Amino acid sequence: MDEARIEHIARALCRAARIDPDALIEGGDDVLYLHSATPGVNGKPAWYRFLPAAKSYCQARDFLSIDSLPAAKA
Repeated sequence: MDEARIEHIARALCRAARIDPDALIEGGDDVLYLHSATPGVNGKPAWYRFLPAAKSYCQARDFLSIDSLPAAKA
């Protein structure tokens, strides 16, 4: 998977949660967002929390893409 694409989606999810994606997390915390994000890790940017959700989205989109379906037999 394209890491830049995953980061872009993670940043978008972070902005959707009204969190500044570039803000550094100060100290670890136990906040989980919709069970698809990781807790904050000290020194990481806020968008890092949304990596699992972004990866899941990319995997699902790639799996369900019309281009990836097998060709129909005529």
